[in-house]
Amino acid sequence: MVDLNVATIEEMAKVYAQCSEMKSDEVFMELAHSCVIDLQRKEPETIQKWNSMVLKTKASVHKNLNRLGIKFDFEFGESDSAPYIEIAKKMLSPSLSDGALVLSNGEGETPLIFQNKFGGYLYAATDLGTMLMRSEYNNIVYVVDNRQHYHFEQVFNHSKELVGDTKLEHV
Repeated sequence: MVDLNVATIEEMAKVYAQCSEMKSDEVFMELAHSCVIDLQRKEPETIQKWNSMVLKTKASVHKNLNRLGIKFDFEFGESDSAPYIEIAKKMLSPSLSDGALVLSNGEGETPLIFQNKFGGYLYAATDLGTMLMRSEYNNIVYVVDNRQHYHFEQVFNHSKELVGDTKLEHV
């Protein structure tokens, strides 16, 4: 077991890869879901580990960005959206489906899961919270792998109430 409070970025990357390979292990996945919920509920020990990982990850990313001469005026990560998720939830009023909270624009559309039946927020929730957090800007560009195209298309379809006239783009 790696102590995340003292692990290097290389050790964390190795653990991440190992965890990705364990997605078919039900016991592991139950533990992983429990950890995510602890994080979202702001359990102090989990938050401490999370903050340690975020600081190390940002330092590693900034090291690479500095080598490339890239600087940002603002830096907001997914985890910075947490306070906005509950606001987005109230504004969007997801419906209950099999214990999960989902968003749907109409018949024939695949529902977008906002919060799972265990109380954990999914990427749709964090993305919508992030959009709300950034809604004061005129244009928000997501530079994310094209395999996420359908996800962003769905999220953008549900974001109008949150971002108004802000232009959203996935590249």
